[in-house]
Amino acid sequence: MMSSSDRVRVRKPASERRAEILASAASIALNEGLERITVRSVASRLDVRPGLVSHYFPAVDSLVIEAFTIAAKDGQFDTQTIPGSPAARLAAIIEGLGEAKAQAQYRLWSSARNFSRTSAAMAMALEELEESGRSRMIDLIEQGIRTGEFKGVDATAACVRIYMAIDGYGVYANNPLPFGHDAYEFFVSDVAEWALGLAPGTLRTHPNDERAFNPN
Repeated sequence: MMSSSDRVRVRKPASERRAEILASAASIALNEGLERITVRSVASRLDVRPGLVSHYFPAVDSLVIEAFTIAAKDGQFDTQTIPGSPAARLAAIIEGLGEAKAQAQYRLWSSARNFSRTSAAMAMALEELEESGRSRMIDLIEQGIRTGEFKGVDATAACVRIYMAIDGYGVYANNPLPFGHDAYEFFVSDVAEWALGLAPGTLRTHPNDERAFNPN
């Protein structure tokens, strides 16, 4: 029987190996949590020696932060390519908030916020991602203002309120039991309608079969 030490090791280009390590770490981040990212856990997934991982990432914190950034960017809201009006695209974003992939993102961000308490680098990574998200959401809202869908609206204020609602909604992702009250299910759409001056129920029923939350 051939032992693991007898197997032929393939020497990959440094850029390819680094990307492979980060992809594995990002998968662990989404499926198990940032706290599960270790040199050994990543090496085990890739079937390589831990020393290879630590060669590319001598400090595991840098691996955790880069893995989070990759996983979080893959889960960013699609505010532009979904077909339809700005209101339809926002409705699609909100509709996708209850999906399993979105739930994984809530847990990921919660884990990152905890990590940032002792890591200035993680705190800055969060700031940059949040700023990017706000910029795209503000742009979407401003498009709606120009088309007349959102009237008399402060785009920045509306964006902040919508994201605060999403953050509050996402806190429940770690609950061990489901929580299905309408006040929770429609909380984000209710807040978004208020922030954008829309009639109650507008974003609950806006016709759009596409999904805007796409972490794949």
